[in-house]
Amino acid sequence: MHVVVFGLKNKMKKILKKILYLLSKSDKLSILSKKIVDYHRNENNCEIETNGEGDFIKKNSKHFDVVFDVGANIGEWSNLIGETLPNSKIYSFEPSKSTFTTLSQNIKSKNISAFNIGLGDKKEEKTFYIYGGDSTLNSSINRDIESHTKTIESAKFDTLENFCSEHKIPKISFLKIDVEGGELSVLKGAEKYIKEGKIDFIQFEYGGTYIDAGILLKDMFNFFDNTPYTIHKVLQHSLKEIKQYSQELENFQYANYIAVLNK
Repeated sequence: MHVVVFGLKNKMKKILKKILYLLSKSDKLSILSKKIVDYHRNENNCEIETNGEGDFIKKNSKHFDVVFDVGANIGEWSNLIGETLPNSKIYSFEPSKSTFTTLSQNIKSKNISAFNIGLGDKKEEKTFYIYGGDSTLNSSINRDIESHTKTIESAKFDTLENFCSEHKIPKISFLKIDVEGGELSVLKGAEKYIKEGKIDFIQFEYGGTYIDAGILLKDMFNFFDNTPYTIHKVLQHSLKEIKQYSQELENFQYANYIAVLNK
């Protein structure tokens, strides 16, 4: 009897594989399947209202007194936080001169302070790359984007630790990093604060920008080794703790991760 059941299972597996193989030939089904996987993994969705970012902030709003928006662009994220957390102090950082002008004009809340600098692993002035009219692509990383005309400008950078020392900021509630491939550099400039647990939550973006930057998600996980943090992936309505790095995570699809301070 056991042999018969085993034989039936193998036969069903072969039939199922054949069906999947035939279905995989359809381009439309392939595209639909990719979208389903994206929704399941909460990847390739940059809308804060639906990708879990806004949900996480609302759930933890009472804990956010000091917020850093590193890579503020034109201020959409900062404004949303300013409205959601009217009693918090928000520091917005944007290194591009032209984008910073738009950011300054767009700021709606009095609790937002904008700074025309980027944060990185050292204090310096370096080349900043501007990609056509899409400021969300701008980066300190020389990215390979053929569809956009690239120009350069000089931008000022400093470390998070230097900035906090200068502005007398002993602790940060929420650090959001969206700098198109420069995420690890920002963390290195905040290493002392991170090791001492002076930042409650650290959100960093992951995606295709890491290819041009020459880093991996693995490098981000390695950075948090021997620190008082656990890493979580942001899902639509929750956080999923990632207890250990796996190569399966390394797909370069846009997603957000949050390092949570263990208290």
